Amino acid sequence: MKSLFRDYLTTIKESNRNVKITILLALFVAIVQNAYLTVFNLYLAAGGYSTSSIGKILFYSNIGASIFALPIGIIGDRFGHKRLISLSAFFISLNILLQATTTNSILLSCLSFLYGISGLVIHVSIYPYLSINTSTKDRVNVFSLIFIITNIGAIIGSFLSGKLGDIFRQSEFISLRLSLITLSSIGIIASTMSFKMKERNKIQETFVPLKNLKQALIVSIKFAVHSGLIGLGAGMVLPFFNLYFRQIFHLNADYIGSLFSVSALFFLIFGFLGPRLSRKYGAFKGTLIYESLSIPFLVALASGPPLYLAVISFWMRGGLMNAGLPLLSSVQMEMIPEDKRGVFSAFLMFVDNLFRSIGTLFGGIIIAKIGFNTNFLLMALLYIASILFLFYSFRNKLKHTKTQHVEIEELAVK
Repeated sequence: MKSLFRDYLTTIKESNRNVKITILLALFVAIVQNAYLTVFNLYLAAGGYSTSSIGKILFYSNIGASIFALPIGIIGDRFGHKRLISLSAFFISLNILLQATTTNSILLSCLSFLYGISGLVIHVSIYPYLSINTSTKDRVNVFSLIFIITNIGAIIGSFLSGKLGDIFRQSEFISLRLSLITLSSIGIIASTMSFKMKERNKIQETFVPLKNLKQALIVSIKFAVHSGLIGLGAGMVLPFFNLYFRQIFHLNADYIGSLFSVSALFFLIFGFLGPRLSRKYGAFKGTLIYESLSIPFLVALASGPPLYLAVISFWMRGGLMNAGLPLLSSVQMEMIPEDKRGVFSAFLMFVDNLFRSIGTLFGGIIIAKIGFNTNFLLMALLYIASILFLFYSFRNKLKHTKTQHVEIEELAVK
């Protein structure tokens, strides 16, 4: 454990200024976004919106992200990712501020669409930008560090979103509105630190990239199928977890905010262990291990558990499923040529958001008509399908080493 702490401290110390600022910016963006994700549905519900109506509003967010994913990736690869990260950090907070000042359904749908675009940009750009600013050997540590930092932000954001409501001592609707306004305003101020980031010349990689676009496209499609299956399942459940705890267990916003904070702590713990898992099994196998271990907890949620088991399953599923993301991203960034990484990230984001939006739309309808348990079961089945697909797509192509490196040429062949 001490060696892991030492590795992360060394990574921070040896990273250039761009990486350090990106990590700090990611912290504030995570605080604002997770406060929004924790209470925005509750804000809309307190304003009189039904579950299906909330699902339709959230649907526009994912559609916005899907439509603009590929253009954003192309722009980033062509003109640099730094500017996009700066703009995204600012407009994420501004959009949340605007959403917190209205309950008009048309305006909320439009703002949700724009939020999807602004939220997409930083997620499409951050890994390609960090890839340019890190060497291959440091990439797993840096990606895992970003994951840890964003989950620290998630803990803070989820916790504050619930506590601020108590501080304002207004009606639930007004308290949630003031919470969102306060945190989004902090995010707008924090976004100015991105002005100190710089574009950077490309670092010479230590591996041989894919030789042509066809090979890159084959690999991209395989990862996109995995991402689409995950997104479809996630869309059916994740946007409604706060409503699940409200409607099934009758928890208040403060309690739900605390649950989401602890959930982010599980993200942090499993993400912290990611580099060690990567060194022992490889980053790709580590991803499959994390994702597979999350399935039993989804099955538990689908069984209609008591509160304590539902909470534990919620925490464990989220921590395990998300902790594999930096490991998988490090493999993906190695497998794709540097000048195609923005487009690749955008393509995956496009697929994820498209299927997530479909899942959200139908998830809200299913919950309104049947309840939550069916969605949990469908999510588990989709996760199993995604894991099996990824395993069978690459099972014979991985080097059996303790690093995240892959035989790039072989991965694209079959």
